Amino acid sequence: MKKIGILFGMEQSFPFAVNDYINQNRSKFVKSELITIKAQNIEDFYDYNVILDRASNDIPFYHSIMMQASLSNVKIVNNPFWNYPPDYFFNFSLAMKLGINVPRTAIIPSKENPLGTGPDSFRNLLYPLNWQEVFDYVGFPAIIKPNNSNSGINAFTVYNENEFFSAYDFTGSNAMILQEYIDFEKYFRIYVIGKKSYRMVDYDPRKPMHLRFSQEAPSIDSEIEKEIVKIAIKICSALGYDFNAVDIAIKDNKYYAMSFLNPVPLIERNLMRAEDFNWLVKTTGEYLVSLALEGKYIPSEYTWSHYLKGPKTPPKPTAKRRGRKPKEKIEESK
Repeated sequence: MKKIGILFGMEQSFPFAVNDYINQNRSKFVKSELITIKAQNIEDFYDYNVILDRASNDIPFYHSIMMQASLSNVKIVNNPFWNYPPDYFFNFSLAMKLGINVPRTAIIPSKENPLGTGPDSFRNLLYPLNWQEVFDYVGFPAIIKPNNSNSGINAFTVYNENEFFSAYDFTGSNAMILQEYIDFEKYFRIYVIGKKSYRMVDYDPRKPMHLRFSQEAPSIDSEIEKEIVKIAIKICSALGYDFNAVDIAIKDNKYYAMSFLNPVPLIERNLMRAEDFNWLVKTTGEYLVSLALEGKYIPSEYTWSHYLKGPKTPPKPTAKRRGRKPKEKIEESK
C-alpha cells in the first residue's frame, strides 16, 4: 500500500479535505494520513511515498525534517531544497530573465545589522547609499516589503521619500525590497498543480482578506486567459514548483507577474467559492495519488541549471479556470 503524508500548519479546511478525499476515493491504491512529528534523530526516516508540505516554509524545524525525508526518496511537494528560504529579489530577476513583465524592483540592505554582524561586516557596502538612484528607478508610489516571507514584517505602500524612510525605520534587520506599485485594472490568481493543471480565480489583494476572493467566475477574454496561464506555467516550471499560486495583474494591456512565490497559497473553504475549493481538493488529491503510485525514486530535478534555464518545452495547461467544468481525468506532470 502506497502512503501519502500531509504536513500542515494553521489551515482549517484544505489539508483535511485532501486527506479525506484520498481516503474516500482512492483507498484501493493509497493511504493518506496527517503526519505526526516528534523530536527527530538522524536514524528516523518517514515511510511515505509522497508528502504534501504545507508548513515547513514557515517552520525551520519542520523544514529540516522534510529535507531528511527526501534522503529516503520521498517525493516532497514542494521540493524542500528549492522551496526555502524564498528570495523575492532573485525570483523577480529570474522572471524578468524569462521575458516576463515584473514591477521594477530594487533590493536594499537592512536598516539594522543582522544578528551576529557589525559595521565591519559591511565594508563592501557603498555608504552612504545613493537613495535617489533607487527612488528614480522604482518611482512612487512604491511598496517596501521583506525579501522573504518568513520575516513577520508587513508590506508598506509609500508615496514619497519621507513615507519610505518612516516605513524603513520599522524593518529592523530584515533585508527589504522596494518595488514599483502597479495600479492594476484586473488581477487574477492562478493555482498551478503539477506544473500543468490550473485554476484561475478573481482575486484582489487590496481588499480585506475575507473579500479578496471573488464570488463570481472570472470575466476574461479566452486569448488573454491563454497568455496569463502560459506565464503562470512558465514561472512554475522554471522555479520547479509542483504546487504554487501565481498572481498576474493587467494594466494598460500589459501582464505583470506580481506574486509567484506561493508554495503554500491560501485555500480555505469559507473564503472561496465551493467550485474552486472542491476543484483544488480533487486535483491535489489526484496529483498526490499519481506521484505515490510511481513509487519511491531518486529525484533528478535537484539541479540549479534546470530551474535557471526552465524547460525546453513548457508543459501544456490541462485544467480549466473557475466557472467551467473541469476535466474528469487529471493529467500528471511527467
